Amino acid sequence: MYYIFFPQMWIILIRMLFCTTLLLKTPPFSMVKFFQNAFYYSSFFSQ
Repeated sequence: MYYIFFPQMWIILIRMLFCTTLLLKTPPFSMVKFFQNAFYYSSFFSQ
């Protein structure tokens, strides 16, 4: 998972975390969605 260290990846992760926290006020569910989106978008970076 070397691609996780790219600055663009961190910006996307922070944006997704911020948006999911705003949209979903329940922390557990938002964290689950955040990690699902993180793995989904990280698959594009790994290609």
